[in-house]
Amino acid sequence: MIINLSQSIIGKNILTVLVSKPLPEEIHEKKVFFCPYTKNITLQYQGQVQAIYPSYDPDETPQFIIHPQRTAGNINYSFRATSQNNSSVDFWIQSYPADDMIKPYHCFNCQAQSLYFNKDKVVHFQSKAEVKKGDRYSCVNPFCKQNQTFLGVVYILDIQRDIIL
Repeated sequence: MIINLSQSIIGKNILTVLVSKPLPEEIHEKKVFFCPYTKNITLQYQGQVQAIYPSYDPDETPQFIIHPQRTAGNINYSFRATSQNNSSVDFWIQSYPADDMIKPYHCFNCQAQSLYFNKDKVVHFQSKAEVKKGDRYSCVNPFCKQNQTFLGVVYILDIQRDIIL
């Protein structure tokens, strides 16, 4: 679902996905980006995902904000071209500081469960070993093996509830 630009995107949880050109052997191949939080289809694309960053550039035009299919939550994605060519996808996990639930984080490429996280800790799905900032790992799916680099946890604050002036 694409959000109508006449609607306000203020207060929307938007992550930016940086995508580079496809490798020569993948020039005619389409891939599907799955939301790492909900496993739902977000977008078909060509190229290589290089990073998944919190927030977006509100001054970028045109602005395409995409909501994952069949997702009721407040999560959206903005896809941008990049000239980066990393061997691993850099990403941040977004969490709500008041949320004590343990949640899964999935591979954006194949939907395999990769990590568990809550407001205090991130661990690998299989080994339950703690994941630290800068740690690299490969997807557990033997047909995927997507390399990813964990950059940390970003907390989403509810302006009306969490910020005291």
